[in-house]
Amino acid sequence: SLASYAKTTDLTGYAKATDLAGYATSTSLASYAPLTSLASYAKTTALASYATTAALNSKMATADYVETGHLKAVGGLTGGRGQSVFVGSALRVDTLGLAASAGTKAVSLTHAGLAWSDSYDQWRISAIPGGAFSLISGNRTFDMTVLTMTTSGAQFAGDVKIDGNLTLKTAATIVPDYVFEPEYRLAPLSEVEAYTKENKHLPEIPSATEIEKGGLDLAQMNLLLLKKIEELTLHAIAQEKRIQALEAKQSVSP
Repeated sequence: SLASYAKTTDLTGYAKATDLAGYATSTSLASYAPLTSLASYAKTTALASYATTAALNSKMATADYVETGHLKAVGGLTGGRGQSVFVGSALRVDTLGLAASAGTKAVSLTHAGLAWSDSYDQWRISAIPGGAFSLISGNRTFDMTVLTMTTSGAQFAGDVKIDGNLTLKTAATIVPDYVFEPEYRLAPLSEVEAYTKENKHLPEIPSATEIEKGGLDLAQMNLLLLKKIEELTLHAIAQEKRIQALEAKQSVSP
């Protein structure tokens, strides 16, 4: 009746009771989490897109990463989590530029320029490579370019008010004190009259059409007007001398 039972030689590959003494029993595993409680944990495949330790080598240390509501950078910023974006409670740094905000106030710096705003009103400094440098005032309904600067000069929109002195310099015009030199030819008034009748403006002074089309160089115009005042002064002196000569002649006549 024992013929079907195992012989001792058949059990040589099996563990003895003494060999199992160090293994956990069912009761000792009772405090471990069952498989159902691990259901919400990420699978290996879900973590595939996260950076590995090797990928972070030579990058920022753990202490340099974003904490709650803060951003700390030592030696510069590089892309994070494959998006090149860092976001703090009031600071954003990405491939477009840098932006900081506090309530309704904000400032941003991008490749196109610098902007600062309060709610919907804002000022912007923009620069187009190879083109104009502009100062712009705007809100949510319209923008107005206040100042535009190019290699040819600066242009303001609207009136310009200056509190203080205004000094204009130009290398194209010489101060006309040479009018008082003895060799200067003072055009007679008859010549000036003929010119004004034909051209409807004084010699050397730009016409109304020229000013309307090309604007007015204030420094040059002031010097031209000074020249005309000096010429008129010379004419007045000459006329005064003639009047005095006539009066002297009349006073000696019988």
